[in-house]
Amino acid sequence: MRKLTGLERVLTALKLQEPDVVPHFERVAKKVREGILPGASEEDFVEYMDLDGIRFIDRTHSWSYETVDENKRIKRDQWGGLVRYTTEDNPVPIEPAIKSERDLDTYVLPDPDEEWRYEYLKQRIFWGILATSGPWSKILTSSTGLMIFCSTTSYAI
Repeated sequence: MRKLTGLERVLTALKLQEPDVVPHFERVAKKVREGILPGASEEDFVEYMDLDGIRFIDRTHSWSYETVDENKRIKRDQWGGLVRYTTEDNPVPIEPAIKSERDLDTYVLPDPDEEWRYEYLKQRIFWGILATSGPWSKILTSSTGLMIFCSTTSYAI
């Protein structure tokens, strides 16, 4: 079998067929990227590491936060838990929304269908193509909402 591109590899696996190798993709923290390949963009780093894609979760634009303590950088996330912002890429959980089984009786989930959650994504996508140039221009979405960027090198759209 010939060597597949990242996109071909992921699509083959999603069709429950056997790709040349198991697809591998991750979301790599900026500190790690900087330690391995200083100054590289996320896309350049993924190409350098020969990964098939990037795991992407948007907690900045599609989640809501309420400031609890500005000096300590503590916020309540949309789920009701407390998080602290640090120098890490994502906020650090410090207190759960649900502390006991009784809390489940009154817990209300955030509405995933609120339009504002998708505004940032809509700004980045045009006709299913990610609004960037280079080999990282194809986006896939799964029924669970997982978003996968796949390399389109040598892939005809």
